[in-house]
Amino acid sequence: MGKKAQTIGVRLDDEMLAALQRLADAEGEPMAVIIRRALRQYLAACEQAGRQPD
Repeated sequence: MGKKAQTIGVRLDDEMLAALQRLADAEGEPMAVIIRRALRQYLAACEQAGRQPD
């Protein structure tokens, strides 16, 4: 069975949204895929550094 997903609310400014859209367009992926990938990388880096995410 897969992992349980949780929905979170995140506020992004126009500059961040535009940057994510450019990255998504460049990689040919939906923006949600880009955001999930970035969050996974961030959480892994926090875990490796032995600290809690902000």
